[in-house]
Amino acid sequence: MSTTSTAPPDASTSSPASNSTSSDTLPVLPGAAPAFETTGNVTYANITLDDFSPVLSFSNNSGVALQGDWVTPLTDSDLSAARPLPQREWYLGTYMRTETVNASVTFAFEGSEVHLYGDTGPTYGVYTIQVDDQTPELKTAYYPAQAAGAAHYLASVKNLTEGNHTVTIVNRGTREGLNEGRAFLLDYVVIRQRVGPIDSGNDEPKISDVAGEDLKSLNTTGTWTLVTKPDDVYTTQGVNASQPKVWLETAEKGAQIGLEFGNATAIQVYGTRNGTHGAYIASLANFDLPTFAPVINSFNASVPCGLTAANTTGSTLNDPANVLPGCEWPGTVLKYSAANLDPGSRYALTLQNVDEDGGVLGVGLIRTFGIEGEEVAAGQFPQSLTGGGNGSSGGTSGGSNGGSEGGSAGNGAMRMGVGVPELVFMMLAWVFVWRGSWATDQLAAAFWGFEEMSCQPGIRALSE
Repeated sequence: MSTTSTAPPDASTSSPASNSTSSDTLPVLPGAAPAFETTGNVTYANITLDDFSPVLSFSNNSGVALQGDWVTPLTDSDLSAARPLPQREWYLGTYMRTETVNASVTFAFEGSEVHLYGDTGPTYGVYTIQVDDQTPELKTAYYPAQAAGAAHYLASVKNLTEGNHTVTIVNRGTREGLNEGRAFLLDYVVIRQRVGPIDSGNDEPKISDVAGEDLKSLNTTGTWTLVTKPDDVYTTQGVNASQPKVWLETAEKGAQIGLEFGNATAIQVYGTRNGTHGAYIASLANFDLPTFAPVINSFNASVPCGLTAANTTGSTLNDPANVLPGCEWPGTVLKYSAANLDPGSRYALTLQNVDEDGGVLGVGLIRTFGIEGEEVAAGQFPQSLTGGGNGSSGGTSGGSNGGSEGGSAGNGAMRMGVGVPELVFMMLAWVFVWRGSWATDQLAAAFWGFEEMSCQPGIRALSE
């Protein structure tokens, strides 16, 4: 396979890349409160997508050397000297790195800005960033000196229209005639999105969480287990994250968990992701839309956790002592998000395990931004995550990914077609999950609103 890019040698870039770890868009640990910024009567917040978040879709991601496009700290072995060693202060201790030309990562988001963080140095080359159907912009991660410390700033896209967007990043490798590397590394993404206003008297949203023991109060179908596990995830700046150490999980295909809520402008779902996890669907319905048809997004929370024997001949990399810790990575990442919701509408969010091979679906925190909840300083953890206070009741307050009228799906990557039979099954399951709730009264209307649609990974929001 060629390691040179088709990008012309004289194509403009901001070369050399930035070699700085400083930025105004620092990541927020999972569970910590974001900083709100209010301009006029509109409130914005930054959310952080770790490279392990299933919201991001990586090309050919087997995670195995010589077989997949991308590797992680768990599988970045037996490769060339280009691998970033010694390991540094990566956000949540993870990254996704590639040396494959045309390897890509795609994600959808709701917002107006996106900021990329990864690595720079002599082993890195050029890459392109494309937003929606705009012309791809050529960037470079090459820098003469090897980077050190935490992740380095790569690039930003600003001044986008507030709404749904899709970003595609493609590694272009080494340009012929230039002294560049061929690798690209992504550590995390920061997105700026609108989460307010709430009303004329309270422009800054409050935080309401469903976490810990409160998770058991959610509507569920199937078998769910409350898991408590020590969290030894290493985070950027050398800090051990106070992430949720308690979560609900299920390995039963078809099992669901749901939350009905209102008075909210945004919602985020955090949970576990590792080699034991699998595919799931997130479905959000706005009860105030005439058709009540939910928007359905598909995700895959599995992540490669070890090299195969074929790639580890003569080594100990396939030893269970090396593979097992990676398979059971205990970190928490963003698994679903939506913003710019109508606080006057009522919503229902349902997560369903759809994995065919017994993969796990884990949910550790459902956070909503709205009228009710705690006022938490930026970077701090709410009482519900630190053992104090009463947290959320798990019932009514929250915010949610809205969904456009008629059940249309928004921008996203790696689409998976979902037809009428699957949607009918989802609605029958909804009857069981939401039995006795206001939602069941809308079932008849829901069936009439279904049309064939696409499931797409990404961050969805209510159409304006």
